[in-house]
Order: sequence, then structure tokens, then C-alpha cells
Amino acid sequence: MLLDAAVIDVPEYIERFAVDKSDEADELDVEVYLKELALMHHRQRTTHTRLFFNDTGELIGYFSVLADLLKVGKGKRADRQWDLDSQTDIFPAIKIHYIGVDVRYRKQGYGALLLAEAILLCKDVADKMGCNFITVEAKQSAVGFFRKYGFDYCARDPYSALVVKGNNTNLCLNIRDLAAVVEEPKLEETA
Repeated sequence: MLLDAAVIDVPEYIERFAVDKSDEADELDVEVYLKELALMHHRQRTTHTRLFFNDTGELIGYFSVLADLLKVGKGKRADRQWDLDSQTDIFPAIKIHYIGVDVRYRKQGYGALLLAEAILLCKDVADKMGCNFITVEAKQSAVGFFRKYGFDYCARDPYSALVVKGNNTNLCLNIRDLAAVVEEPKLEETA
């Protein structure tokens, strides 16, 4: 069973969160963001951060989301058969700003579970206020993970056509495509 809480409700738990510092592919900034910026950004209403705990109260992981814009050209809309306003190429989006699983809980299905929760939150927001896409700037090591769940390459920044920015790759998911993507993830049994 996973329990979830806003980062503002339980700031004392975030100090225990850790990534594998010996793994070059791991994202140290995921840990740094949670420990140094998530609470401040949450209080400022810049992001919304959710923490997830197991039934013994251990922090398993988190995600942060924020408002975003996405540039989608006519060619991309035609290729993907996205029925979007033809008068603009900039659309409202929700960005999964950070998503992280504590090193002790990796390879057990929690990443998929956190992503499903983030997507469901994004869909709920989109249903209430109107939004077309979910975006993410994925580290190269995580591109395959997001692609497996339906995210496609795209330029997130409305003023840039870049798909790859530094070590990150811009990916997006049309919220209308969620029915084919979101299903209840299964956690793997651990010994």
C-alpha cells in the first residue's frame, strides 16, 4: 500500500531520501531538488510535490509537477493525428518537473506507480481547467522509461525547436492519448 502526502505536510521525511551516488546515470539533482528546493517551491505555489510512503512510513519516492507550455507544429499534429486548434502552435501543458525513487526501492515497480500517479494528477487538472499535454525533460537514462508509457519526442520550450537540451530530452504525451497509456501498474514482489 502506498500512502501519499504533500511535501509541505511531512518535510522531516525528505532528508532520508537517497539516490545511488556511485551510478553515473543516476540523477543526483533529483535528490538535491527534493531536499533543497521542493518545499520552498511548493510553498511558493511554483510546483506541486507529492511524497509517497510504504505502509511502514518509509519514503519511497516523489514527483513534482508545474504549469508549462508546449510548441507543437502542424507537421507533428498531422503525423500524430492530434485534433488541436489550428490557429496556434503553443498549447497548455503540465510538466513532470522531477520524479524520483529512493535507491532502496528501485527495480520494484515504484517508478511506474509514481508516473501513473503523476499522470492521473495531470489528467485531473486538465479535466478541470483545460490542458493538452504532459511534458518531461528526461535524462538520457530515463528516455526509454518514459517512451514505454507513450511519451514522444517534442520541443517543450515554445521558443525553441530543440528536442535535446544538454543531457535532457524533451518528451510529451497528449492527454487525449491517456486511455491507451494509464493502467494500474503492478509492484514486483521483493524477497
